[in-house]
Amino acid sequence: MKDAAGNVSPATAATVIVDTVAPTASTLVITNDAAGVVVPSGGSTNDSTPVLSGTAEVGSKVTISDGSTVLGTVTVGAGGDLELHHRHPRSMVPIR
Repeated sequence: MKDAAGNVSPATAATVIVDTVAPTASTLVITNDAAGVVVPSGGSTNDSTPVLSGTAEVGSKVTISDGSTVLGTVTVGAGGDLELHHRHPRSMVPIR
């Protein structure tokens, strides 16, 4: 390596590990917080604080959005689980 002043640093060995394994597909379900039931795809909930939970690769950051509106970003925990407690201003939340 050479810096802007022309100084050259000595070479050093480095180990590089390339992760070639694709992450598993993420899953996401929405739970009606008040009733504790999973909201089916295409369904809706009148709960203004639904819990969005699922699984993804450990340590990854997952951004959950409703179309172009970002609802939140979470970091996946050691067990591969994620959970976002969302406060929704509308009374009926469509589930896609």
